[in-house]
Amino acid sequence: MLIAVLSIGCDDDSSNSSDAATFRVSGDIPHGSYLSLRHNLNQDNLTFTAQFVKDGCIYDYDDYRTNFATELLIKQIDPETFDSGSVSYVSAVTLQNGDVLIAYRDGDNSGYGTFVIYSSSGSPVAGPTVFNEADTSCISTSLLETGNVFIAYSDGGNSDSWTFVIYDESGDHFGGPHSFLDIPSNCISTTSLLNGNIILAFCSSSSGSGNFAVGSSSGSPLAGPFTFNSGATSNVSTLTLSNGNLLIAYTDGSNSGYGTFVIYNTSWTCVAGPTIFSSSPTGAISTTLLSDGSVFIAYCDQGNSGYGTLVIYDESGNSTYGPAPFDNTRADYISAVTMNSGLVFVAYGEDNSSSAGRYALCTSYGSVISGPEYFDDYYAFDISATVLSTRSVLVAYRGNDDDGRFLLLGPQCLQLEKVNSSEVRLWNFSGETLESVLAVDR
Repeated sequence: MLIAVLSIGCDDDSSNSSDAATFRVSGDIPHGSYLSLRHNLNQDNLTFTAQFVKDGCIYDYDDYRTNFATELLIKQIDPETFDSGSVSYVSAVTLQNGDVLIAYRDGDNSGYGTFVIYSSSGSPVAGPTVFNEADTSCISTSLLETGNVFIAYSDGGNSDSWTFVIYDESGDHFGGPHSFLDIPSNCISTTSLLNGNIILAFCSSSSGSGNFAVGSSSGSPLAGPFTFNSGATSNVSTLTLSNGNLLIAYTDGSNSGYGTFVIYNTSWTCVAGPTIFSSSPTGAISTTLLSDGSVFIAYCDQGNSGYGTLVIYDESGNSTYGPAPFDNTRADYISAVTMNSGLVFVAYGEDNSSSAGRYALCTSYGSVISGPEYFDDYYAFDISATVLSTRSVLVAYRGNDDDGRFLLLGPQCLQLEKVNSSEVRLWNFSGETLESVLAVDR
């Protein structure tokens, strides 16, 4: 026998029962509330379905999500801990199979470079795995066309020389460590080129100059190092453009700390720049490629109270929008990613007494349509965001106790929540009240 309870926001006393193979419960669900179907079968293999009526048409659950889900985000999973010790230099990347690899420095294990892998729903898959048995810093991850993961870092066991390793999507070692340039480095940023090669941009710890080198997807050195800025360089962010060229954005300490970028072709000739995108001291730069091939640059405008600011340039290096603030508060540890919808998700930490984690959702033409909102009310440093195949965003970061945390933010739409083996809830985050039917099949 099934016992269904109709609940709008919480369980109430109305119930129905049936011996039929399929049982349904229906009702209007306001935004932010749920319809609950409770039963006493205590089974995990039941099939739940849902339908919605909108404008006189009936939509199944998946069809409704596909056609009407908005990109206004909600927490799908509250902050979870991926390492309870002391972490730093967090870098997250989405794998081809939909899982997420989070690499970081494990301060409670001699500062070793470590990674964990989680599923797109937030369940642990592999790790923790040590990829460098020495003090590790300045970690940057990229996905290769082979599906493997490229992890670059500054190796304290080798005079802080930049080094990288390659792992497959299951977390098994594939190649490295490679350090074909014994140059002490920091501010490392990596990107995978359209031809499958890899770029590692870095700042020389000795001269302070900005440099980059080219390697194959198997780890063999191909070209470089090349110097893209001979002066003091920091806050490096690399990006592969849709035409195959390479963009490197950075803070030019030799030019008043201005935000600057250069563009190189695959013959490693500079074809644009240096171009100043911020004519004031600049920090915490993050770049992401827009769906039309343009470049979105988010940064801390230290000349404007440290506000989180954005600019947009086309792939030739011409300005098309900005500068404009995405938050009128000080921003640090900025991580910008382009979502499947074309919108840009920008995560960052409040660079003030609260140090809380915030995010804003921006259009491809620069306007803020959602936020700023908090993803952690207390503390968020070393932030790294990555887009999942489920249209959600995973944000990994160093939390209030210096522990490693992550959370999932997803589109506001419809969510089926299996509470336990005796209850399922249908949540409505569509922004409107929906007439709904929730059914269970034996």
